[in-house]
Parts: sequence; C-alpha cells; structure tokens
Amino acid sequence: SAGLDFYIQPVLERHGIGHIDVVCGSASPRADDSHGLRYDYPFDPDVDGPCRGDWATCKCKALEQAAQSSVSVFVGDGSTADACAATKADHVFARDRLLTICRTEDIPATPFEDFLPVAKFVKAFH
Repeated sequence: SAGLDFYIQPVLERHGIGHIDVVCGSASPRADDSHGLRYDYPFDPDVDGPCRGDWATCKCKALEQAAQSSVSVFVGDGSTADACAATKADHVFARDRLLTICRTEDIPATPFEDFLPVAKFVKAFH
C-alpha cells in the first residue's frame, strides 16, 4: 500500500486478517525529539530503483517479492502504480479507475465496493 501501517493494520484486524503480510510505509515518532513523525518505506529508490508509478512504496516490487513465496492479492482503485501492480498479482480486487483499466487490458479482476469481499477471500487462505 502507499498508505501507512498505523491505519492499515486496525482495518485488517477488524476483519480478522491482521496476521497477513502487508507491504506499506510505517510512521514512528522522530528520534530527535522534534514534533511530528518519521516515515519509513519498504524500498529504497537509490538501491531498488525508482518506482514506475513514482510512489513511496513500489507496489510492483512488493508483488514481485510476494509471488516468490505466497499467493498475492492486490486491492486498488486506480493510481498509476495500481495499474502496474495489477498485472503482477495472483488475484486483483479493483474499483473505479483500476477496474476500467483491468477490463480494458483483459486483466482478471473482482469488482468491490467495500473491504468485506477482500477479507472473505483472504480468510479462505488462512
């Protein structure tokens, strides 16, 4: 996700799937006692190369890594990075612009409006 762990994790836990691996940024208090938060992201563009979607979290790279060890599920609404990532996932849940892209590009995708069908699908694997 291009989102942050502190608001993603509670949603997953509420739906009974808090144990799944999620690739996203994290927020923590700054070590230098200044106000605000420090943001860390799972990929370093200087080492891993810049994300094709120009996002802090390269969704394509996350899915490439997940494909090596597990079933990958991608949920998106249509950012530039979402379109790239949808081509790499084992299963795609799409809405809005991403659903249109998937239909145009013949990428199999399940339409969704809320998180319930996603949670149900993921629970079937655990």
